[in-house]
Amino acid sequence: VPDSWDVIDLAFGEPTSVTSGDIRFSLCPASECPGVETAAEFKAAIKAKQAAGKKVLISIGGQNGQVQLTTTAARDTFVSSVSKIIDEYGLDGLDIDFEGHSL
Repeated sequence: VPDSWDVIDLAFGEPTSVTSGDIRFSLCPASECPGVETAAEFKAAIKAKQAAGKKVLISIGGQNGQVQLTTTAARDTFVSSVSKIIDEYGLDGLDIDFEGHSL
């Protein structure tokens, strides 16, 4: 990530289904991405960017990440699952990029 970037969006947190509200984020598996960082290295890289004054966010949605939060349960699950990702990786917040039929 270039040092000139002030905000870094990790793309994408993905819904487990369109209507569940459950969002998951994972690193690219080593079998698909040779040389990918370990989870510990990834978290350390996030902390290093934050120490340099950068904001690191999880991005949800995009063209193919449709999310429909039509029930209270789905909304509660969304908040819980996104909060878990933010806490797990020590992120600064959330970027919502809902497009098309999302919400």
